[in-house]
Amino acid sequence: MADYSTIKGFTVQTLSSDPYATAEGAGTWASGGNTNLARRSGVGMGTQTAGMIAGGESTPAPSGYAETETYDGTSWTEVNNLNHARKFLSGGAGTSSSGVIAGGSVGPGAGTPMDYGETWDGTSWTEEGTLNTAGRGVTLAGASSTSAMVAGRAPGTANLVEEWNGSTWTEVNDMIGTARYSMGRSGTVTSALFFTGDPLSKESESYDGTSWTTAPTTNYGAYGAGSAGANSSQGVLFGGSMPGSPEGQYANTTETYDGTAWAIQADMALTVADRMGCGTLTSALAIGGYDAGGNTLGSEEWSVPSTVTVAQEGQVWYNSSSEVLKGFGQFISSGAWASGAGMSSYANGIRGFGTQTAAIGVGFYGPSTPLSFTYDGTAWSSINGLVNAPGRYYPGGTGTTTAGICFGGEPGKNNSEEWDGTCWSEENNLLTGRTFITSGGTQTAAFGAGGYAPGFTGKTELWNGTSWSESGDIPVGVQGAGGNGSTTAALAYSGLTANPATKTAITYTFDGTTWSDANADVNTTCSMFGSSGPQTGNTAALKFGGETHPGKTVNTEFYDGSTWTEVANIANARRSVGNAGSTTSALFFGGEPPSGNGLTEEWSVPPAIKTFTAT
Repeated sequence: MADYSTIKGFTVQTLSSDPYATAEGAGTWASGGNTNLARRSGVGMGTQTAGMIAGGESTPAPSGYAETETYDGTSWTEVNNLNHARKFLSGGAGTSSSGVIAGGSVGPGAGTPMDYGETWDGTSWTEEGTLNTAGRGVTLAGASSTSAMVAGRAPGTANLVEEWNGSTWTEVNDMIGTARYSMGRSGTVTSALFFTGDPLSKESESYDGTSWTTAPTTNYGAYGAGSAGANSSQGVLFGGSMPGSPEGQYANTTETYDGTAWAIQADMALTVADRMGCGTLTSALAIGGYDAGGNTLGSEEWSVPSTVTVAQEGQVWYNSSSEVLKGFGQFISSGAWASGAGMSSYANGIRGFGTQTAAIGVGFYGPSTPLSFTYDGTAWSSINGLVNAPGRYYPGGTGTTTAGICFGGEPGKNNSEEWDGTCWSEENNLLTGRTFITSGGTQTAAFGAGGYAPGFTGKTELWNGTSWSESGDIPVGVQGAGGNGSTTAALAYSGLTANPATKTAITYTFDGTTWSDANADVNTTCSMFGSSGPQTGNTAALKFGGETHPGKTVNTEFYDGSTWTEVANIANARRSVGNAGSTTSALFFGGEPPSGNGLTEEWSVPPAIKTFTAT
C-alpha cells in the first residue's frame, strides 16, 4: 500500500506544537514600567524603548494634565510640561525627541475644545500653530514636529483632517467613512491608517497623503483604544471602550493589521479604555488608561519574536501533543465580506469581470452617457463606455481589465464588443439577442447561456475570438442564473425559469457540448445574483445576494464540486449586481435597491489552520 508521502510527494512533519498562522500570532504582552501619574486620554509617541506621553486627565485633574513623561524601556521620567494642559486626545505624532500636539479640550466634563498647537524638541514644548477648527477627541499621527496630521473631532462629530508642515495647519481631504473621533492610528502623513472610533465603529481608512481609501474592518468595534504602527499597512489596536458588546465596557483585547486583514491576538493583562500607545506592529507600548476603578499607572509591552515559525500555504503536519493531523491554507469557512470603495454612479444591472483588484463594470441601467468602470482594489474610475449604449443592461461578459468581451443585454440586444484595456470595439453579433445571460471564459473563448430572448431560453453559444456558434442548450430556459468556467467546463446555477417568479435550485455542468444536472441544488433559490469562480473549470463557485421573488437576500454559498454550503453573508441585500474574482477573492458591486447604488463589498479568505478529521 502506498504511504501518504508517496501519494502527495512530501513527508508529513511531526510537530509538538502548531506553527503560527502569522508572525504576529506569536506576539505577547509583558509588564512595563509604571508612569508617575495615572492618566488617560493623552497622546503617546515614539517607540517601545524611547516613548513619551503628554496631556490626558484623571480624577484628581479633571480639567486636563500638562505633565509629560518619557520612557527608556524600563522606567518613566517626568520632563518639561506642556504650555497648555489638555485632555480628550488620542493617537500621537512624532518621537520622544521630535513631536507635535494639537487640539483636545480643557475644563471639567467634556471640556472646551482647543485649537492650540505645540511642538516638542526633545527638551521642551513650544507654542506653535493653531488648528483651523478646534476639536476634542482629535486623533494625531505623524513622524516628527514638522510632519503630522489630525483627523476626526467633536463636538459635531466631524471627519475633518488637517496636516502640519512645521509652521501651519492646513485642511486637506476629509475622511470618507462615518464621522467619528477618538480613533486608533498608525503611520505618517503620507502613509497613515485610522481605525475604530466614537460613535462605536469597526471602520478603517488608509491615507496616502492625498486621498482616503476604505480598509478592512476590525473584528471588535471600539473607541478610546490604544494604538501603534509605522504606516498604512500595519497597525496594533488594544483595549478601548466597547459598550453593549460581549467584551464589555472596558476591554483587554488586541488586534493586529498586516496590510490585508485584522487578526485577534493575545489579550493584555489590564482591562482598560482610553489607553495611550506608541511603537510598531512588532514592538509596541500600551500606557495608562481607565477602568471602573479609576486610572492606572501600568504600562504593557507588546513584542513579536524576531524568529517565528509561520505555517506555509498547503503545509500539513501531525501535532504529536494533541495527536491530530492539521493543515494550513485557505478554507472557505473562514471567508468574510468587507466594505470596498463605492462607485461614483449607481449601477443597476451591471456586468462585472476580472479580479478583486483589477475589475471591469460595464453595461448598466442608468445615465445617458455610456459609462464603464474599472476597479484597482482601492478606487473606481470611469473609462470608455460601450459603443452600443446607453440603455443596455444585464449583458453577459467575461475577461480581464486588458482583454474582455461584453455581449447581449436589455432589451434583447445581440451586440458583441471587445475591450482592449482602452476602448470597446464592435465584433460579430450573438446569433440570438438576449438579456440576463449566464457567461464565462475568456475574451477569445467565451460562452453565453440562457437568458431572456424574449421568452426564457436555454440557448448556449460559444465564442472563438471571431464568431459565435450554437452548442447544446441548458435543459430548461433560465434567466439570471449564475455561472463561471470555460467553454469546455462550465457551471450554471439557480435563476428564474418562468414568470411569475418560478425559481430553480438546480446546478448544471457543461462539458463543451452538453449541459447535465450536477445533482447539487443551491440552498437559496434566486436570480440576478452575484457569482464568481475560476474561468478554467466547473468544480468551484461562489454565489451571493440576489432576488428571491419576493425580496432580496444576503446569503452567500460556496460550491465545492459536489455540494453548496452557506458561508458568511454580504452586508447589504441586493440584486442586479456586478461581480468579479474567484471563490477566495471576490468582488460584489452596484445593484439595487432602491434605484441602484454603487456599494462595493470584497470577499476574502485568509489562510488558517485546520484540523482534519477522519470520515
